[in-house]
Amino acid sequence: MKLRILTRYLFLFAIPLSISCNSNHEGASSSAVNLTPKKDSLVFTNLYHELQDMEMLNDPRLSTECFASGKQSHKLSKDLEYSIGFNKLFQDIPSYQGIQKISIGLKSYSKNKIKDAVLVVSIDNAKEQKNILWEGKPLLFEPPNNWNNNSFSYDIKPEFISPGNSISVYVWNKTKEEFYIDDLVIDIFGNTKVANDVLVSNSNFFFDFETTEGIVGPENIKATTAHSGKQAIDMSDGKEYGPSIVKTISEIATEPFKKVSASVWVYPTQEKPNLVLTASSINEQSREAIFWEGKSTENSIFPINTWTKLNASFNVPSEKLTADNKIQINIWNKGKTGVIVDDLEIVYGTPNERKGLPSALELNTQYEKEFTPIKNTPPFDVHYLNKKGSSNALTEYTSKDPIVSGNFIASSKTDELVCIKNKTARIYSFNAIKKEFEKIAESNTNESSLFDPVNIYFSGDYNSDGKQDLLCINTTNGTWQILNYLNNKWQIGITGKNSLKENWYKQHAFVSSGKTFTDKDALIFNNGKAHITLQLINGEWQEKMINITASAQTVFHANDLYYTGSIAGSKHTLVLNKDWRFDLKLISAENNDPTIRYMIDFKGYEADHNPKYYEFTKLVSGNFYSEKDLSLLVFSFNCADNNFDGIKCTSIENNKQFPNKIELYTFEK
Repeated sequence: MKLRILTRYLFLFAIPLSISCNSNHEGASSSAVNLTPKKDSLVFTNLYHELQDMEMLNDPRLSTECFASGKQSHKLSKDLEYSIGFNKLFQDIPSYQGIQKISIGLKSYSKNKIKDAVLVVSIDNAKEQKNILWEGKPLLFEPPNNWNNNSFSYDIKPEFISPGNSISVYVWNKTKEEFYIDDLVIDIFGNTKVANDVLVSNSNFFFDFETTEGIVGPENIKATTAHSGKQAIDMSDGKEYGPSIVKTISEIATEPFKKVSASVWVYPTQEKPNLVLTASSINEQSREAIFWEGKSTENSIFPINTWTKLNASFNVPSEKLTADNKIQINIWNKGKTGVIVDDLEIVYGTPNERKGLPSALELNTQYEKEFTPIKNTPPFDVHYLNKKGSSNALTEYTSKDPIVSGNFIASSKTDELVCIKNKTARIYSFNAIKKEFEKIAESNTNESSLFDPVNIYFSGDYNSDGKQDLLCINTTNGTWQILNYLNNKWQIGITGKNSLKENWYKQHAFVSSGKTFTDKDALIFNNGKAHITLQLINGEWQEKMINITASAQTVFHANDLYYTGSIAGSKHTLVLNKDWRFDLKLISAENNDPTIRYMIDFKGYEADHNPKYYEFTKLVSGNFYSEKDLSLLVFSFNCADNNFDGIKCTSIENNKQFPNKIELYTFEK
């Protein structure tokens, strides 16, 4: 993986939605921009930034039960109607006369859906104790059992701005429910004058040390214990100096900046490490230091054989710098103890943070400071699937073989798989103790005529008996029949009165089972602009066109594949697009208005065998592991087809370095 340069306005991030969160990210290249310093320019910029991460507050309302970052969050309950918040007089905000806008980010968590928790912005005349402005917007708690991102923006009219007026932000727990909030971010924007001797950054950088591109002094980079990938900086055996990142200001700046923030992951192999992350600049002619700052691990807890993040923030004396000066970020093993370092992030131009809080360089924080989210437009939060087991019993099945999931057996609480090969249908169920799929039934000779290779299959409760049936469609003539699994064998239930149109069943389809877009079991086909829904009424499939919003054209594509199920009791749809690369998203579609909630990625796989990097990935969704939570059975193969289109693979090849796998994944809680 090469050096990734993240532009300020295309910053991709990851927030696993577990109770304790980490970050993952990737980005796109940006090129340097010629500097044209302004003279006494009036610029729109961030006048004030404050991060309330709940970590350094001594307050009985804080809780360690769950958190979005750090180790604490703020708990609201039946005994607590109003939250910890933000309050400041306008006169205490730099250049307050130019204030135009306030942006607020907040994370919220609840085990249940809550409708009446409100984030409030209030402007008051402090002297007269009179309210001037009050705005309230509901917090997000969907899906439950996950940290949800809230982002709000308010324009502040000039008539509200007076040095004696105050602005407040807090959460109002109207119905006194139990929930948690964390990482309150306040950004106030407006106009201010900027002289010609300061510069502003437009570039962020991330180094994972998988290559040495853009790195000065790479001698200590090698294959070792790594935070990501396979390589890291190994500073064992008394090595004192690690590599440096050296950037000329003209490479990274187009506007004023007075701060550089950096973070790095540290893995001590000996006790009491003293590793210092430094920022500096020197005068190239006189070789004298213009500035030097460092942040050490010495006075913090960095446990042995554990990855811990070191965050640093450095003030840049921009009045002493020119476009030709260089800024150097260096890793200094001052204590000369054994330590491994990986995943260095550098941000040029981060706004100043409130005094008394630790400098933090989290990608989700950067996002909240710089962006107002646009619906169905990147960047998206990331939700992770965790490996729960493998499936050696299914290795005989390939991408050509129909595999359908559903609750076909009345006595079963979880879903089964129906796998069809050589006119034989076998039923498999997941054994949570053995972490493996086991065969529990097989079709007999009399049933083989039902499983002809020309057929395709979908599942749904088409006869409303409380369990799934198989819809069997003949692709040569469009005839169809419903198969019920009764008395340990497949029986024909309903035989079609009308044939299905060719353009329906030869497109990608999914069975909604009342989970999306319709309240009945149905076949749904997507053309990117609307959905053709076929519902079984009185033995006939009747067509209904469901038009969806214009924004859906950015969500759905012609070659998408769909997977449905429940997560934490709520109904969801997963959409997989492989036009360019593996792109799996979780979609909600209330009122026929599709919204991208999360990007989906994988965790828990062996080595570097992430399923999304295989040539061919086949997904089968179902509640295999738990009756309440969606699972994905993932077939990860290498395709031997000469003209492989990324969707259908007829011939599988073996690769020892990237072995074929069949694994079960469930969503993180």
